[in-house]
Amino acid sequence: MQFSFSSRGNQVLIYEGFEYLKFREKNNFIIWRCRLNRINHCHSTLKTEDNNIISGPTSHSYNSCPQEAAKKVAWQEMKAEVKGIGVSTRNAMGKVLAELNNDILIQMPKKSSLERNLRRFKQNVNFPPVNANLLIPEKYEEMILYDSGVNDVDRILVIGDRDLLSQLDNKDEIY
Repeated sequence: MQFSFSSRGNQVLIYEGFEYLKFREKNNFIIWRCRLNRINHCHSTLKTEDNNIISGPTSHSYNSCPQEAAKKVAWQEMKAEVKGIGVSTRNAMGKVLAELNNDILIQMPKKSSLERNLRRFKQNVNFPPVNANLLIPEKYEEMILYDSGVNDVDRILVIGDRDLLSQLDNKDEIY
């Protein structure tokens, strides 16, 4: 039993190669309905309590594809990795794809498609705002060449070494 998320952010339960969407929640019980309920007219359900299956699943109207379900979980893991600050799309892909077996890798889209979709996803992720009230410790103040000020909404810091800058200033040519 694994959990993932749909494209709309709803929780998805994956069990024995079938995907279930949360249908009803009552007390501590959750009733899950087959994800293909409308498409395949599948009326399979299962019931969980505290992430433990207590009844079901009932029979499905189609055969499962465990590799397809695992592919979707891998995609969600890649998206979760990409949300991290400083994580490249290739690093996220490499970390997740390295753990998959060949049956699942065959089901995955081309590498270029995965990378393109992850880049698009990453562009839409809203990272937390950077704290503009950053206080610079005294021992690092000599590295600050320019500071637009703590009260500036679009604060700009230029960090560098004054000695190296003066050496560049004395040069006629820079290679």
